[in-house]
Amino acid sequence: MTSKPIELHQPGLLDAIKDIESMGLWECLRRARRPLTAGELAKQTARQLPAVHAALDRLARAGLVETKMARGRRRTVAYAVSMSALSIVIEANDHEQRLEENEEENYINSEQSGSLFK
Repeated sequence: MTSKPIELHQPGLLDAIKDIESMGLWECLRRARRPLTAGELAKQTARQLPAVHAALDRLARAGLVETKMARGRRRTVAYAVSMSALSIVIEANDHEQRLEENEEENYINSEQSGSLFK
């Protein structure tokens, strides 16, 4: 699997990432290295099937899992991770970075000038 960027404003992404159950299932799928059905995931994680389906739906909406046809089973859907790792990188644009640098500089200057008058 290759790296593919996902935009934070992608519908459902933040909901999936902050949901512990969803990310737990994502990790099970990642470790399995093969597509698993919702039933297989429910057995492996000792969770109720409706809860597994809800979490998988969240992951699919966020683009973190893909659906595939299960091997040898008609009309059975299996799930696989759409990427082997998930990294969140937040980059500040130049304007935001300059504002932060100015705030730091102002803080340092105010600390230094304050120490002169003590």
